[in-house]
Amino acid sequence: MSVLFNGNALADFNYTARLTSAATTVAATQDTFVSVISITIEVGGAGSTVTITDGNGTPRVLVNALPTAATGTAPIIYYFGYPGIKMQNGIKIITTATAPTLDVWIQGAQ
Repeated sequence: MSVLFNGNALADFNYTARLTSAATTVAATQDTFVSVISITIEVGGAGSTVTITDGNGTPRVLVNALPTAATGTAPIIYYFGYPGIKMQNGIKIITTATAPTLDVWIQGAQ
């Protein structure tokens, strides 16, 4: 994917992680345009959720408290189009409660 922002070419951004604990994971530390998020729930966690935000003091929320208590057989895919949604000051993935096992893929540009 080639994205221009204010006349500047941005590089592809691809993030992949397996999350196994209730924590905040930093997926990016700079402005990032997010076009696709894919989440699979390998092992559900009792009462667990996942939230994906940007790094602002008042964050923009792309995925808001998605329940992850039940194991899923298909990925949950969020598609935001081209060039995507600008996430300022990075991307955070927040998992809560009893830790699920999640695989998360984020694609976009920086």
